Amino acid sequence: MKDFAVNLIRLLLSFIILLFSEEYFYKFLSLFKINISKTFTSIILYVLISFFIYLIYKPELKSEFKKFKRKFMSNMVYAFIAFLIIFVTMLVSNYILSVIAKSFYINYNGISFYNIFNKPFNLDLILEFLKNIILIPYLKVTIFDLGVNRLFSYSGSIFASGLAAALYNAYLIKGSIGYMIVNSSLTFILFMLLALIYRKNNNIVTSIVTYSIYILLASVLYSNIMWGIYERKVN
Repeated sequence: MKDFAVNLIRLLLSFIILLFSEEYFYKFLSLFKINISKTFTSIILYVLISFFIYLIYKPELKSEFKKFKRKFMSNMVYAFIAFLIIFVTMLVSNYILSVIAKSFYINYNGISFYNIFNKPFNLDLILEFLKNIILIPYLKVTIFDLGVNRLFSYSGSIFASGLAAALYNAYLIKGSIGYMIVNSSLTFILFMLLALIYRKNNNIVTSIVTYSIYILLASVLYSNIMWGIYERKVN
C-alpha cells in the first residue's frame, strides 16, 4: 500500500509538471521580460522538464539504462522490429478510425508523421531533433508507461498507459466528446503498444528508443510506401 501511494504521488507530480510547466514557464519569461527565440525557449523548457522527471524516476531510469547498454545491439534490433510492428498497426488503426469517424460525421485529423529530413541542417534543426526525437519520447514513455505501470498489474497497466496518454492528448486538442475520443484513439493504441513492449522486454529504455525510432523514421517509411503505390498505379 505504501509503494502504491508513493508511485501514485510520483505519477501525479509528473502529470502536473507535464501539463502546466509550459504555461507557467512562458508566464515567467514574460513577467521578467526575457526575450529568447522560440526554439531556444522550447528546448530549455523540455530540458528542465526532463531533468525533473529524471529526478522523480531516477532509480528505475538509472537501472534500466544500464541494463539496456549491456545488450545494446540486441535491444536496438528489438526496438527496430517493434517500431515496424507499431508502424503497421498505426496505419491499419488509422484507416479503421477514419471509417468510424466518417460514419458518425466526426472530423478526424488522421495520422501524421514528423519529418526532420526535409529541413535545412542548422542549429535549429539540431535543437528540434533533441526535443522531438530524444526528449519528448523519453518524457512521454517515462510518464505514461513507466509511471503508470508502477500502479497496476500486467494487463491493467497496458490499458491504463494507453488511457493516460489518450486523456493527455484529449486535454490538448479539446473539442466534443466524440471528436476527442476518435482523435485520441491513435495515441491510446500507440502507448498501449509501448507499454506492452516495456512489459515484454522488461526495460523502459527499449520503449523509449522504439518511440524515438517511430518519430524519426515513420515519415520516411510512409513516404516510400505511398510513392511505391503511386508508381504502380501510374505504370
